Amino acid sequence: MGRGHKAVVDYNRDPSGTAGDALFSALRLDSVVALPSGPFAQAGASSRTEQRRGRVHYPKHYGFDCDTVTKRPIYERLSQFPAGAAFDRFGSPNGYFLGADHDMFPTRSVPPESAAEEYYRYIVGQPLPANLAVLMGEIEEAFAAPGGGTQYMVIRIDTTTGLPTLRRSTDYADITNYFRLTIEQMMDADIIELVYPRATP
Repeated sequence: MGRGHKAVVDYNRDPSGTAGDALFSALRLDSVVALPSGPFAQAGASSRTEQRRGRVHYPKHYGFDCDTVTKRPIYERLSQFPAGAAFDRFGSPNGYFLGADHDMFPTRSVPPESAAEEYYRYIVGQPLPANLAVLMGEIEEAFAAPGGGTQYMVIRIDTTTGLPTLRRSTDYADITNYFRLTIEQMMDADIIELVYPRATP
């Protein structure tokens, strides 16, 4: 665990959540992403080509790091988000994943062009009800990025059995079979709150 670089400084973030956020976001990208050559540039060209062909191949097991022996994804199932946790995301709220607020961009193992996507920050809102749970784990290597960041995904739980609600079949070992909530659904349920960008009054 912990192969990737984790940011541990707060880069003097603006407490109001306004003035410093754009700079904070830029600093976290890490200069290697902007290099005109090298593995990140090559991965960017490759993933753009795959997108044009409609063939973007994301990591298996929703990008969670896997056990080297069993090949199963490694994650913790939590009844609630960690107390005081803050998250962010490159990309629309129609997606399913939240990143740890201080993780550098290369640790997220997303296509390099994702750095140009809309940037959002969230904090924990209301407690999760009994029919939801959080999967939290380390991100594996992908798109020539080292991984090592932390990602969160919210799934539905059958309150009778305590098992994940499945979208198809009965394979509880297949994490891609779990019924997930989008970021937008989490916000609608007040599970998380958007703190950047601030909503227009």
